[in-house]
Amino acid sequence: MKGLRFFASVLVPVCISGLAVNAAAHHSAAPHFDFSKDVSIENAVVVDWKFVNPHSYIYFDVTEDSGELVNWRCEMSSATLLRRAGWTQESLLPGQTIDITGSPARREDNVCVMDTISFSDGVAVGPTRDLRAEGAALDVVAVDEGRMERLSNGLPNFGGAWITLSFGPGSKGGEPPPNLQGSPTWGGYELTETGLALAEAYDVRFDDPALGCHPINIVEGWNHDQHINHVDQADESIRLQYGYVDFVRTIHLDMDEHPENIEPSVGGHSIGHWEDDVLVVDTVGFEQGLLLHQGGVHHSPDMHVAERFYLDPETSQLVRSYRLTDPAYFVGVREGVDYMAMSSAPYTPYNCVELAGANNQRPE
Repeated sequence: MKGLRFFASVLVPVCISGLAVNAAAHHSAAPHFDFSKDVSIENAVVVDWKFVNPHSYIYFDVTEDSGELVNWRCEMSSATLLRRAGWTQESLLPGQTIDITGSPARREDNVCVMDTISFSDGVAVGPTRDLRAEGAALDVVAVDEGRMERLSNGLPNFGGAWITLSFGPGSKGGEPPPNLQGSPTWGGYELTETGLALAEAYDVRFDDPALGCHPINIVEGWNHDQHINHVDQADESIRLQYGYVDFVRTIHLDMDEHPENIEPSVGGHSIGHWEDDVLVVDTVGFEQGLLLHQGGVHHSPDMHVAERFYLDPETSQLVRSYRLTDPAYFVGVREGVDYMAMSSAPYTPYNCVELAGANNQRPE
């Protein structure tokens, strides 16, 4: 079959075919892997197992029919999601023999994204990128028992570990998002001429800030990949520890206005005040960046973000609604809402280690 590679031997057949893989569960990996083709590898010998974020990688040796030993690597899900599914650093050990199926990398040989791994004892595991769709995050949702609803100062208790119930802006998940890139939606944004030019020049294969362990922005990072966030609440400030790439925001409660000379940053400068039981937050002072890291929708340094945080009295969920404006790059107001549930698992450091290699790098 033209354009497809076959390795074959009696003991270790490795082939790539034209059979389709379930690409819906791998939308973020599609720019880097060809899901129209299958990779099937038998009797691979594990060399190394990098159990890290944003993607774990398994390294293994494959013997070609010529007898040459060829090293492969396959991308897996984040260590955070794999750990929640029961994986540990000891799940794959050097010397183990396994069978792997997946899809090949688009720009690098002997690289794939894992779909299934079968162990020598017959146990087979599937992809963990479906965890969101299967609601696997719910296994760390805590039961609201014995938690103080209010602090000693009478304010609502936002403190503790939280896990998102939302994936993508504006819902609890399950609703298909608009097209992230390209007309007519651009992820639901109506772009200005300047914003459109930036979006059209963006190439998610190489320009995605997530490839470089970047927190992206204060809206998307709060929900990204269901990492566990942590809130520390004090009288003069509230600290938001994002689970994604260990990003930290401070909401200043002891300031009525933003400073005149703000050093631009990913998180900008946030001031907040209480309106009854609602925390109202105003954020300015951003560096130029991205709103949709897969779609290429940008924001300018003049973006303004208004947020409202509150506890739903019926569900005890931490709700955040937000309004984004940036007349330089998009038209009108972008609004959304997301939901957090208390987590029985604590925040753990993300400790980003990017191992994608040449497959995610722009060819020279």
